Amino acid sequence: MYSPAQQQQLGSVSVAVVSKHDFTADAEVLHTAMKGAGTDESKLIAILGSRTRQEINAIDLAYRAKFGKPLADKMVSETSGNFGTVLVNIVQTPDLTDAQYLHKSMAGMGTNETMLNEIMATRDGAELEKIKMTYVATFRSGLEKLVKGDTSGNYENLLLTLLNAPRGRDVPPGFVDSAKAASDAQRLYEAPTETSFIHVLANATHAQNMAVREIFLTRYGKSLTDIIKKHTSGNVEDCLVVLATPRAQYFADTLHKAMKGFGTDDDTLIRVVTTRFGVDLDDIKRVYLQTYHKTLHDAVKSETSGDYQKILLAIIGN
Repeated sequence: MYSPAQQQQLGSVSVAVVSKHDFTADAEVLHTAMKGAGTDESKLIAILGSRTRQEINAIDLAYRAKFGKPLADKMVSETSGNFGTVLVNIVQTPDLTDAQYLHKSMAGMGTNETMLNEIMATRDGAELEKIKMTYVATFRSGLEKLVKGDTSGNYENLLLTLLNAPRGRDVPPGFVDSAKAASDAQRLYEAPTETSFIHVLANATHAQNMAVREIFLTRYGKSLTDIIKKHTSGNVEDCLVVLATPRAQYFADTLHKAMKGFGTDDDTLIRVVTTRFGVDLDDIKRVYLQTYHKTLHDAVKSETSGDYQKILLAIIGN
């Protein structure tokens, strides 16, 4: 199936993944579906909509080995619109997708702070390290340089801290230092300044920040996000609120906002669904149902159509 080097690239899941499907056959079906005049979208949906994120990574490796180019490159040339964007996002590596979104958020005139905050504040230290390396390889420039050129003041300090702090690279996954969480909660209660919020929240893991949030509420009877909003403002406030919000809740709220009212923010819908696919999309679906009393599947179905709808619903599942 794969050489030892390819097995290593797939990581620890490679043995389990390879035993489940013939990924070379999947790659050949996808190539045939995009070969010649026209594209057989139904075959693309049938394959990519029924595979896990790890399995799609394996298909991409098989495609590279068989046809000499990344699957995403073929998708770019043979698909288009929202449908094409979804496919490209899920067949290329997550760090490349995130690097592209960060570039988009700061390239050209103006800055999309919402997109910038989302990517920077919801990725951990190890993920951001990969994103930084991929960004340099893709755009021939560093993310730090881009941030410094597009932001200033405490907002710049906050983003640079997020980029460079360990944020989980030095502790086991999900580890919480309860004593430090209590100390940090006290510090934020006694000195609720932008500097103190940045120091505590931008240097910690998501799990650690959730512990601070819980202690802050139980010990002082106040919402951490409310205190952030009271003592900070602008882009700093917005980014800190993301850091202090349960991740699945943040994404569920973002998806609801993207589909609320007249029209749909397809860019946001695609970004959230495709980047959380294979990460925590099941958690987001659960929180979405609890919060809005409607499944994410049904919400997306009511706001989309055609092949774009089919591939999104396949990714989301019932």
